[in-house]
Amino acid sequence: MAKKSATKAAVKPLGTRVLLQEYEEDFDSGSILLPDEAKDSGDLRRAEVLALGDGVGSEEEKVDLSVGDKVLLDGFSGRMVKINGEEYLIAKSTDIMAVIS
Repeated sequence: MAKKSATKAAVKPLGTRVLLQEYEEDFDSGSILLPDEAKDSGDLRRAEVLALGDGVGSEEEKVDLSVGDKVLLDGFSGRMVKINGEEYLIAKSTDIMAVIS
């Protein structure tokens, strides 16, 4: 999915929330392909961080995230929003389980 820079600038998450855009993993010829039913199970989501609220990374929170990080979060975390025809996810930064490197 192509990201629109105007949307990134127009949406600023509040507090410890994070603006994310989900993506599907690209597979090479050696990867295991999952059926659509397994992908839609709701267990895990992969997303890219587009914007951070001002409270993300504060001393109390101890979450280290940056714009552009690819992350893994619970499949039931956050809320989907549609902005200018694009779908985004807004979640609490503490719902993010891992940064994918």
